[in-house]
Amino acid sequence: MLAWVNAHAPGEGSAYDAVTVPRQAGSTLKPFLYALALERGWTAATLLEDAPLREAIGQGQHAYRNYSRSHYGSVRLRDALGNSLNIPAVRAIQFVGVADFLDRLRQLGFHGLRQHPDYYGDGLALGNAEVTLLELTTAFAALANGGEYRPLRLLRDQSPLPARAVLARPVSRLIGNILADPDARRLEFGAGGLMQFPVETAIKTGTSSDYRDAWVLAFNHRYTVGVWLGRLDGAPMQGVSGACGAVPVARAIFAELNRRTSPAPLPMDATLVQLMICRDSGLPADGSCPSRPEWFLPSRWPQPSAPQQAPAPLPRIRQPSRELQLALDPRLPPERQRFAFRLDTAPAQAQVEWLVNGVSVGRGDGLLWPLQRGRHWVQARIRQQDGAVLETAAVPFRVR
Repeated sequence: MLAWVNAHAPGEGSAYDAVTVPRQAGSTLKPFLYALALERGWTAATLLEDAPLREAIGQGQHAYRNYSRSHYGSVRLRDALGNSLNIPAVRAIQFVGVADFLDRLRQLGFHGLRQHPDYYGDGLALGNAEVTLLELTTAFAALANGGEYRPLRLLRDQSPLPARAVLARPVSRLIGNILADPDARRLEFGAGGLMQFPVETAIKTGTSSDYRDAWVLAFNHRYTVGVWLGRLDGAPMQGVSGACGAVPVARAIFAELNRRTSPAPLPMDATLVQLMICRDSGLPADGSCPSRPEWFLPSRWPQPSAPQQAPAPLPRIRQPSRELQLALDPRLPPERQRFAFRLDTAPAQAQVEWLVNGVSVGRGDGLLWPLQRGRHWVQARIRQQDGAVLETAAVPFRVR
C-alpha cells in the first residue's frame, strides 16, 4: 500500500477513519458477481434481459430500475457490467445464488458481511450491504492480480502475507478487460469523457441511496486505487455520483502514479480466445451484422445457431415473501380471510400446486389460501408441459 488518505472536515466527525468505516457498496460489487457467473458457464456475450422488474422485498414489492431509469432490452454481459445495469445484475445473482455470491465476497476479504444470505437477498447484487474502502480496494487488487487475494500490507517493512487464489485467472483478466472497455459503458456513461484514462485502466463506479456514498475502484497494469466520497456525518450529498465525483479524484491520482512507471496495457490471460461476434446477438460474425471482437474462455465461445441467452431463473415464490408477518382481522369472520399465493414467473401452460407445511392445499397461481394462525412454510410444485416437475424453495411465514 502506497497511501492511506483521509480528508479533514471540522465539525463533520473528523475523528472517523473513512477508509475503515462501513458504507453502502452501491454497484461496486458487480464485477465479482459477474466473475462468478462467468465461472458458472456464462460468457461476455451471454444475453441478459434489461426490462422492468418487480420483486418481493420483505413485506412489500420493489421495482428495480437502472441509474438512468432507461431499459435497453437484451444486452450482452459485457454491456451489462460496463454500464452497471441493475436489472441484469439481479438476474445474475438469481443465476449464481445469493449464498454462493456472499461466500465469494467473504473469500475476497469482506469480513463485515456477517448476516445470513436471506438478510441481503437479491439486493446484494446492487450493493445493499455495507463494506469498507479498505475491503473494496483489497478485493479489486485481487482482481488486478489475476484473482489472487492477499491482505494489503499497511507498513512498508511488514512481511507480505501469503496469497491464495479466489478467482479464476482467465475470468479475472476478462472482467478487467470489460471494465477498461469504453465501448462497453457507452449506454449509461457515454463515449470517452473522464472515464477514458490515458493508460488502459479498469474502472468501476458506485453510488449509494440518496447520494450518501460515491465510489470508484480502478486499476491499471501497476496500481489499484479506491476512492470514497461522502459526508462523514452520513448525510446525503447533492447529486454527487461515483462517475462525476469520485472518478476525477482517481484520474488525478493515476496521473501522478503513472509518472513513476512506463505505460502498459492490462495483462490478458493466454488461454482466452478472441472471436468476432455480432453486437446484437452475440453470435459469431458472418459479415452480415455490425460486429466487434470478444474474448472467451477456452471452449466457451458461442455456436452459430442461436443466441446464448441467459437461462431464465427458476420460478420463485413472490408472495408471501420470506418471514412475512400476517394478522387475522378481528372484525371479520376467520373463514372469510384469505391470502393469495403467487409466483414471480412460471413456465407457460404449467400446472402449479401449492403445499403448506408439506400438505397440498390447492392449484393455480394466485390461489387464495384460508388464513390459519401459526408459523407455516409454503412451497410450489410446478409441472411443465413436458412432464418435468420443478419445486420452489420453501418460504416461511407467520399468521398471528
